Amino acid sequence: DAQVKGLSQLEQSKLHSRLRATACPWCGSTEASLNMLQIAYASSFVFLTNYKSELVLACPDCLQKMAKENAVSTAIFGWWGIPWGPIRTIQAIRKNAKVRSYDWDRNAPSEELEAFLVQKPGVAISIVETSAADV
Repeated sequence: DAQVKGLSQLEQSKLHSRLRATACPWCGSTEASLNMLQIAYASSFVFLTNYKSELVLACPDCLQKMAKENAVSTAIFGWWGIPWGPIRTIQAIRKNAKVRSYDWDRNAPSEELEAFLVQKPGVAISIVETSAADV
């Protein structure tokens, strides 16, 4: 229903606060506010290159850990495809570097999280409600 009609400014603000206060879906921590950033991965073998970039909702520690792990895997396995391996590898490493260089000290929500809340409020509500049911 929220997906169709949209949310008022007040409803969006409350949802924003509730979503960021939700436990991390990866580690279960509630010590840091959740955020959402793009994590990317590339792997190649001769003429086949696999590239995946997805939005991930997690605590800062988990986001940084995922970005580092994907950057290392991409650096090892991404280059080997012709012609897309090197191109996709550079794209994935750049996206993961953005996560690792994000200004975590200001505790502000990312642009990706803000856009997600506007574009998919129903999904955000579902995440919050599922997390509340788990408690």
